[in-house]
Amino acid sequence: TMAHLLISQGGERFTYSHQFAHILLQNMENVLEEKGGMHFRLRRNWNNATKEKIAWADCSAYDYIYRPNELKNLCLYEYTMWYKKEYKSFKQLNAESTTTSTSPSSSSKYKFTEDHQGREYCYLTRRKHPVIP
Repeated sequence: TMAHLLISQGGERFTYSHQFAHILLQNMENVLEEKGGMHFRLRRNWNNATKEKIAWADCSAYDYIYRPNELKNLCLYEYTMWYKKEYKSFKQLNAESTTTSTSPSSSSKYKFTEDHQGREYCYLTRRKHPVIP
């Protein structure tokens, strides 16, 4: 019955084989054409090297523009489908400031290029399962 399906599917009426992700095309267009009206989240972190607060505009358009060189051949659709941005925990940030060696698991993490304002605080990882943008 419909009641059983709603309960067993987490309240969803339909089930899909893939998850979905948003592509903010208006943001990308505004950034490329240097227009106003861009949507972003203002992020703040503490920079241990300079001992000051750092703030940057966290925007998916900037993430794509300043993506790692290994991913330069991907279009926006494929980039969104296969990769997601993750933020470093305070534990990761503190570990990086005290040691200079890289961990073995860092090979699956992609750093943004030098021009990305938040490259020290976030990175890209490949999704286990593709999403539909």
